[in-house]
Amino acid sequence: MNQQQLFSIELSYEKGKQQVLDTPGRTGEYLGSGVGTISGEKVAGSVQWDLFEKVEEIVCESNLRGLIETDDGAIIQFDTLGFFRRPTQPDNHIWINASAVTFHTDDPRYAWLNELTGSWQGTFDMASYQHSYQIFIPGDA
Repeated sequence: MNQQQLFSIELSYEKGKQQVLDTPGRTGEYLGSGVGTISGEKVAGSVQWDLFEKVEEIVCESNLRGLIETDDGAIIQFDTLGFFRRPTQPDNHIWINASAVTFHTDDPRYAWLNELTGSWQGTFDMASYQHSYQIFIPGDA
Protein backbone atom coordinates (compact mmCIF):
# COMPACT_ATOMS: atom_id res chain seq x y z
CA MET A 1 0.00 0.00 0.00
CA ASN A 2 1.41 3.40 -0.89
CA GLN A 3 1.04 6.25 1.57
CA GLN A 4 0.91 10.01 1.46
CA GLN A 5 2.03 12.41 4.16
CA LEU A 6 -0.98 14.11 5.73
CA PHE A 7 0.95 16.56 7.90
CA SER A 8 3.99 17.14 10.09
CA ILE A 9 3.54 17.86 13.78
CA GLU A 10 5.92 19.55 16.23
CA LEU A 11 5.04 19.22 19.92
CA SER A 12 6.47 20.83 23.05
CA TYR A 13 5.94 19.69 26.62
CA GLU A 14 4.56 22.40 28.94
CA LYS A 15 5.28 21.85 32.62
CA GLY A 16 2.13 22.37 34.70
CA LYS A 17 -0.26 22.33 31.72
CA GLN A 18 -3.63 20.83 32.61
CA GLN A 19 -4.68 17.59 30.94
CA VAL A 20 -6.41 18.44 27.62
CA LEU A 21 -8.90 15.55 27.48
CA ASP A 22 -10.64 14.60 30.71
CA THR A 23 -11.00 10.91 29.88
CA PRO A 24 -8.39 8.36 30.99
CA GLY A 25 -5.72 7.19 28.58
CA ARG A 26 -5.86 3.88 26.76
CA THR A 27 -2.57 2.68 28.21
CA GLY A 28 -0.29 3.59 31.04
CA GLU A 29 -0.01 6.57 33.34
CA TYR A 30 -0.49 10.23 32.51
CA LEU A 31 2.95 11.82 31.93
CA GLY A 32 2.11 15.34 30.84
CA SER A 33 0.65 17.69 28.27
CA GLY A 34 1.73 20.36 25.85
CA VAL A 35 1.13 22.37 22.72
CA GLY A 36 2.31 22.30 19.14
CA THR A 37 1.80 23.08 15.48
CA ILE A 38 0.66 21.07 12.49
CA SER A 39 1.65 21.85 8.92
CA GLY A 40 0.30 20.16 5.82
CA GLU A 41 -1.61 20.92 2.63
CA LYS A 42 -4.89 19.42 3.88
CA VAL A 43 -4.56 20.04 7.64
CA ALA A 44 -2.72 22.89 9.36
CA GLY A 45 -3.11 24.60 12.71
CA SER A 46 -2.33 24.29 16.40
CA VAL A 47 -2.58 21.35 18.78
CA GLN A 48 -2.93 20.61 22.47
CA TRP A 49 -1.99 17.09 23.63
CA ASP A 50 -1.71 14.59 26.49
CA LEU A 51 0.75 11.69 26.79
CA PHE A 52 0.10 8.41 28.61
CA GLU A 53 2.76 5.69 28.82
CA LYS A 54 3.28 2.27 30.26
CA VAL A 55 6.96 2.71 31.03
CA GLU A 56 9.23 -0.30 30.50
CA GLU A 57 13.01 -0.67 30.31
CA ILE A 58 13.41 -0.54 26.50
CA VAL A 59 10.01 -0.29 24.76
CA CYS A 60 7.19 1.76 26.31
CA GLU A 61 3.55 1.52 25.24
CA SER A 62 2.23 4.99 24.45
CA ASN A 63 -1.04 6.84 23.93
CA LEU A 64 -0.54 10.39 22.69
CA ARG A 65 -3.81 12.18 22.01
CA GLY A 66 -5.32 15.62 21.86
CA LEU A 67 -7.12 18.32 19.94
CA ILE A 68 -6.20 20.04 16.71
CA GLU A 69 -7.59 23.50 15.95
CA THR A 70 -7.18 24.04 12.23
CA ASP A 71 -6.29 27.43 10.77
CA ASP A 72 -9.88 27.65 9.45
CA GLY A 73 -11.46 26.97 12.86
CA ALA A 74 -12.29 23.24 12.84
CA ILE A 75 -11.68 21.06 15.91
CA ILE A 76 -10.25 17.57 15.24
CA GLN A 77 -9.56 15.04 17.97
CA PHE A 78 -6.69 12.59 17.43
CA ASP A 79 -5.74 9.43 19.31
CA THR A 80 -2.52 7.44 18.84
CA LEU A 81 -1.64 4.02 20.17
CA GLY A 82 1.90 2.73 19.75
CA PHE A 83 5.38 2.44 21.18
CA PHE A 84 8.36 4.56 22.18
CA ARG A 85 11.77 2.89 22.00
CA ARG A 86 14.43 4.14 24.40
CA PRO A 87 17.91 4.69 22.97
CA THR A 88 20.45 1.98 23.81
CA GLN A 89 23.42 4.37 24.01
CA PRO A 90 23.65 6.22 27.36
CA ASP A 91 24.53 9.56 25.72
CA ASN A 92 21.66 9.37 23.18
CA HIS A 93 18.51 11.22 24.23
CA ILE A 94 16.39 10.61 21.11
CA TRP A 95 13.49 8.17 21.52
CA ILE A 96 11.83 6.65 18.43
CA ASN A 97 8.01 6.47 18.20
CA ALA A 98 5.68 4.57 15.87
CA SER A 99 1.92 4.55 16.38
CA ALA A 100 -1.41 4.13 14.67
CA VAL A 101 -3.53 7.29 14.69
CA THR A 102 -7.27 7.87 14.34
CA PHE A 103 -9.23 11.09 14.07
CA HIS A 104 -12.68 12.32 15.01
CA THR A 105 -14.40 15.57 14.07
CA ASP A 106 -17.95 16.85 13.72
CA ASP A 107 -16.82 19.47 11.18
CA PRO A 108 -18.08 18.42 7.72
CA ARG A 109 -15.00 19.93 6.01
CA TYR A 110 -12.81 17.34 7.73
CA ALA A 111 -15.27 14.44 8.10
CA TRP A 112 -13.15 12.38 5.66
CA LEU A 113 -10.58 12.01 8.48
CA ASN A 114 -13.09 10.01 10.57
CA GLU A 115 -12.74 7.07 8.17
CA LEU A 116 -8.94 6.89 8.27
CA THR A 117 -6.35 5.09 10.32
CA GLY A 118 -2.94 6.57 9.70
CA SER A 119 0.60 5.97 10.84
CA TRP A 120 2.45 8.33 13.18
CA GLN A 121 6.25 8.16 13.07
CA GLY A 122 8.98 10.28 14.57
CA THR A 123 11.13 11.16 17.53
CA PHE A 124 11.07 12.55 21.05
CA ASP A 125 14.12 14.44 22.28
CA MET A 126 14.41 13.75 26.02
CA ALA A 127 16.91 16.64 26.44
CA SER A 128 14.61 19.34 25.03
CA TYR A 129 11.19 17.68 25.54
CA GLN A 130 10.42 18.25 21.85
CA HIS A 131 8.46 15.81 19.71
CA SER A 132 8.65 15.73 15.90
CA TYR A 133 6.38 13.45 13.84
CA GLN A 134 5.11 12.82 10.35
CA ILE A 135 1.59 11.46 9.88
CA PHE A 136 0.85 9.26 6.86
CA ILE A 137 -2.46 8.04 5.44
CA PRO A 138 -3.27 5.56 2.66
CA GLY A 139 -2.35 6.96 -0.75
CA ASP A 140 -5.88 6.65 -2.12
CA ALA A 141 -7.53 8.54 0.79
